[in-house]
Amino acid sequence: MKSNNLPFSVTLKDLAVLRASDVDLSTVLEAQEPSSNTESLERSREFIKEARATLKIANSESVEKQGARIEEVRTLGDGLLVALENPDEATPHS
Repeated sequence: MKSNNLPFSVTLKDLAVLRASDVDLSTVLEAQEPSSNTESLERSREFIKEARATLKIANSESVEKQGARIEEVRTLGDGLLVALENPDEATPHS
């Protein structure tokens, strides 16, 4: 079985991004008893995969777009609530 080694440059980039993000790995990883190198390697690969996915989401504009949509809906909801609580003020006076 051929192993898929991560390129060193990609690993360094991931570590630099984690360092710049002030991620404390000790709070992310739970304490575990020592296991075989294969299991440790698999856990490391899974962690790197999840960290990359998390950083990709955090650095994408989709989070900001969703936040803007939520704020827009919240503003509409607040306006609707005011209109329901004060129906006389919500209707335009002619």
